[in-house]
Amino acid sequence: MKDLLRISLYIPFIFASVSLSAQTGTQSSSQSTQGSSQSTQGSSQSSQGSPAGAVSVPGVGSISESTLQSMGFSDDEINSIMGSVGAPAEPASTNAMEQTNQLLNEEGQQQQGNSQQGEQQQQEEQQQQEQQQESEQQQAQSQDQGSSGPPPATIYGQNFFRTGNAELFDRVPNAKVNDNYIMGSGDQIVISVYGGVSSYNESFTVSDDGNIDVYGIGKIYVKGLTYAGAKKLLRQKYSGYINLAGSSFDVNLIYSKAIKVNIVGEVITPGSYNISSINTAYNALTAAGGPNDIGSVRNIQIKRAGEVVKTLDVYEFLMNPGNTDDTYLMNNDYIVVTPVGKVVEIAGEVKRPFRYELKEGENLMELLEYSGGLKGTAYTRTVTIKRYAENENQVIDINLDSLRLQGKDYELIDGDMITIAKIPEVVENVVSITGAVRFPGTYQLSEGLRISDLVDKAKGLNYDAYLTRAYLIRKNEKMNEVYIPFDLKEVMDDPNSVFNFELTKFDVIEVFSKDRFREVFNVSIEGAVKAPGQFSYYDKMTLKDLLYYAGGLRVEAANNKIEISRIVNFNEAKDQNEPTRVVIESISIGKELELTDEAENFIIQPYDHVYIRTTPEFELQKMVTVQGEVIYPGNYTLLSKTETVADVIERAGGVTQYAYVEGATIKRNNVTNTLLFLDKAMKDPESKYNYVLRDLDVIVIPRQGDLVSLEGAIEFPFEISEADQETGQVMVPYDKGRTARFFIKKYGKNFDDDAERGKTYVVQPNGYVKRTHNFLWFIHFYPHVKVKGSTVVVPYKEKEKEEPEQTDTVAAEPFDWNVFMATISASILSFATIYVLINNSNRNN
Repeated sequence: MKDLLRISLYIPFIFASVSLSAQTGTQSSSQSTQGSSQSTQGSSQSSQGSPAGAVSVPGVGSISESTLQSMGFSDDEINSIMGSVGAPAEPASTNAMEQTNQLLNEEGQQQQGNSQQGEQQQQEEQQQQEQQQESEQQQAQSQDQGSSGPPPATIYGQNFFRTGNAELFDRVPNAKVNDNYIMGSGDQIVISVYGGVSSYNESFTVSDDGNIDVYGIGKIYVKGLTYAGAKKLLRQKYSGYINLAGSSFDVNLIYSKAIKVNIVGEVITPGSYNISSINTAYNALTAAGGPNDIGSVRNIQIKRAGEVVKTLDVYEFLMNPGNTDDTYLMNNDYIVVTPVGKVVEIAGEVKRPFRYELKEGENLMELLEYSGGLKGTAYTRTVTIKRYAENENQVIDINLDSLRLQGKDYELIDGDMITIAKIPEVVENVVSITGAVRFPGTYQLSEGLRISDLVDKAKGLNYDAYLTRAYLIRKNEKMNEVYIPFDLKEVMDDPNSVFNFELTKFDVIEVFSKDRFREVFNVSIEGAVKAPGQFSYYDKMTLKDLLYYAGGLRVEAANNKIEISRIVNFNEAKDQNEPTRVVIESISIGKELELTDEAENFIIQPYDHVYIRTTPEFELQKMVTVQGEVIYPGNYTLLSKTETVADVIERAGGVTQYAYVEGATIKRNNVTNTLLFLDKAMKDPESKYNYVLRDLDVIVIPRQGDLVSLEGAIEFPFEISEADQETGQVMVPYDKGRTARFFIKKYGKNFDDDAERGKTYVVQPNGYVKRTHNFLWFIHFYPHVKVKGSTVVVPYKEKEKEEPEQTDTVAAEPFDWNVFMATISASILSFATIYVLINNSNRNN
């Protein structure tokens, strides 16, 4: 551990920035020509790469006293830091500091001159971008209008009509209306009296004259009355005819009239519409698609007999629908949508950013209400308004908080664009602590906060905290990170220590864990153990300990073969860079697999690799299965690695009298098409057909059958479906020793016209295939069906491909009878010879 601590002191410090004085010194040496002393000093600094008093870290950079001074450290703190990195504290170069200040002043003047030009150029680029965005929006709107469906809304409130939120009602019975419904000709009502001494129920239809004729009362004129006024009038009339004391009097509209409504102005589809009178003006506007892009949603007029009887405000309906959704229409009413008024747009941190139409007298506060209010992240100290006024583009900043405190509003004009910015995410009054503390994280920076205070906020150090060295990470003027080492133990023991630095914003304290410097060694074990793998090494670890970690030995472990691969010169290779040397050591264990004293006390070293060998002849039981027609079917354990099919059949008691030996099959490795010639294997156990069995083999011996299957291109004397003809089978009796052609001719009419006779074949139950032998193109020697349960298959001819027509005509050669007779004679002689050979071969089979 002491070696590890000593090594860690030489870990390079990652300094992200080179000191400012080093940079300015280099620049002054290349630019200044005023004095030989100054140029000599500048050139020496340039060649060294760092100023006087700076500590250079190879490959990283340097840290100097001037850098620490610019970052707010005191002289005592600087002396402690420079001492901790192995450099004596020296006064900073006065000439270097003067040159630095002069250079900074020159850079500031140059930046100030360039900033004005940059602002003017930035404004011009911003105007060009805004004009391009407006043209793109106009193109997108024109494309949307040309596509199918309603165009997208450009002003809030238009989408209410274009998305179909309002439903258009037909003339339906039992319509529910409110008290503002206007009675008219064609309405049907039911008058009911119940619950008292009187009972009455009668329906009436309002006539073209506008009245209903009630028996005993006479005509009652209700046309033009509201629903509430009609009920009141009817109750008065009925009170003189029926005793209503203690009774309930009810009037219900059961069928509504049809009216014609004219919708004109800035709407998508103007015209006259026949609708049910139970629809409100908003329902009627839905039928016309609502206001178009320049149609007002705040000033929609309902005209009756040339006079405006109602003005609709969609915003009022959406914000408080209970007061405005009862605007019913009468026959020949006009709905006039006027052009849009003042339109402003709001964007940024509001709940519903969009374009809104404002009425006369409505301004910023009403706009915020219509847009759903501000989000919690809205920055309200500065609200930006972009405005086109007096032939110029203006930008106005207002303080929304101040307006609210004063109870004032801000007047908006048509075309204003209001932007609510988001509160900046960057929090400046914070410091952080990471690493081996109980609660690492970000904490508030309070005045006078020091390193020990921040550790206390994090609830102290972890038990594994590395106290010798920690780092303060602070950003310099260029926002580059500078790593400042300090003694954490001294800080925690003495809060007055010079290392207990006062923290500034964005400071980060990094505390290391001891585990970070711990070197981990592994050992591994493989072979006949229950949990082979890699394990962590610890001091004085024995072979017995490693076997415990691996779960112990398995039963097949060899009792004389534990091998250990080891690096014999581990320490020398690690400390002196020598090449490693590997040796193999063997250890024996008892016959009962118990560890000997040598094995228990054998010390494991780092990177040892242990192999537990297995007994060569050790194997678990291997099983095969015998199914079907044997005396004792079931599972059988293989007695040796060379046990065969005949041996297992004999152990199963042999086959039964019903066994169909020729049809026996064997299933191996989930493959069902393994050929098995069980009859030959049982007759001659030394033959090649007596297979050596493997683990999980399944032998199946079927029951003897007496049928043969026919399938394929065969004409049958009875009806058979097309599906069965191509894929199915026909079962026929077995005739011993007959050929495939015999079965086709006897039990079928003949070969099908599309039959491929020369490719006829017989499939035996064990999967063996016997094919037809052909001579020339018209003589076929069909296979014999020697085994019951076989299948005769006649394939169909392949469909001929259409060949392109040939344009060139070739003259036919004259027929030569001499050549024909010579050819036919030779063919007959060859046929006789082949027939004799094949006949003898079939007899042997």
